[in-house]
Amino acid sequence: LMFLFSTLLLFSSAIQINLQVFLFDCYGLFSGTNPTFYYSSTKRSWTEAQSFCREHYRDLAGVRHLSDNKVIQGLVQRRAWIGLYNNAGQWKWADGSKFLFTHWKSGKPDKSTDTSVCAVAYFQESGSWEDEYCDIKRAFICYEGKPPAGFSFTLVEMISMFK
Repeated sequence: LMFLFSTLLLFSSAIQINLQVFLFDCYGLFSGTNPTFYYSSTKRSWTEAQSFCREHYRDLAGVRHLSDNKVIQGLVQRRAWIGLYNNAGQWKWADGSKFLFTHWKSGKPDKSTDTSVCAVAYFQESGSWEDEYCDIKRAFICYEGKPPAGFSFTLVEMISMFK
């Protein structure tokens, strides 16, 4: 007897994915390798960079803890967009995951009252973050891999089948 669940998940980043998961593998639904980060030296606005990352990878890079920041720091020694933006005075990750870790440069963010502000990581200064206007063209970092810790999703439909 085998249970097969066909589950349609609607991720908070509005990505829809149809997954087939066997009961014995449900625990490992989001297990796998750590995210892989990609650096692009092509300069784009934050929104253009996000569109590129979502088309070719998963999203702009989210930095969930210091070890992620150190991995990304090894990729680039200049300023680059990461997936953090200001929405009505609150900082949020582009992929919808929880904003728990910060690595702001001293005195930053200082533009938090503006809604068109995004985060740029300045890797020459130990990977500290600064807030800049989203329309400035910068290099950027994408990621792909498993959804990061704290990634939220909503179960839309679950169908069980018996064989």
